[in-house]
Amino acid sequence: MILKKIAEKRGIPFHAYQLMTKDVAQNAPTIWTTFGLFYNGIFMTHEIPSANKFEKNIKYIMNREFISLL
Repeated sequence: MILKKIAEKRGIPFHAYQLMTKDVAQNAPTIWTTFGLFYNGIFMTHEIPSANKFEKNIKYIMNREFISLL
């Protein structure tokens, strides 16, 4: 998995969860159950990023610029 390798390279924990049942999907923390990106419990996006976009997201997170948006 490319995104996992990118995150691990940056020292960021990465966990992927496959929603196997309708009930699990209905109780997921996002309305789009195909993909959800969270960091420290904060929902970042529902879009599946390319490797380059994921790198940008990681740089954004690591620079803590997103904290000013909260």
